[in-house]
Amino acid sequence: MFEPAPPEPEPQPEVEPWRADQAPFPRMAPEPGNGLATTSLVLGMLGLLIVFPSLGLLFVFSLPCSIGAWVTGQMGRKQVSDGLTKAGDGIAHAGIILGVVGVVLAVIGAVVWIILLSSGFDLQEFRQELERGR
Repeated sequence: MFEPAPPEPEPQPEVEPWRADQAPFPRMAPEPGNGLATTSLVLGMLGLLIVFPSLGLLFVFSLPCSIGAWVTGQMGRKQVSDGLTKAGDGIAHAGIILGVVGVVLAVIGAVVWIILLSSGFDLQEFRQELERGR
């Protein structure tokens, strides 16, 4: 008897044609990095790599690196807590730990070497004793 009219097709949204200067799939912008956290980790490792092989004798070079690791790690964690970036909190924390350990070892090394050298310890004689022992 009476047939219902077919449903009208839904209108298609307007789609811009692809252009060669445009990426085919949009990407999210990358998260801003935390350079201070990375710097902290690198300085902390460098401070420990200086103090260990020298047995604390190069504390003059190790101490600034370790202090720098401590300070930049604190600044990197502050960036995360302030919401400037979401990345780097763990890296900054690791840099702080390495910095604190480096400062402690460098200060211990400095105290030990200052005591040894002020009490008349001779590095040349110590080196010759080590060479004879081999």
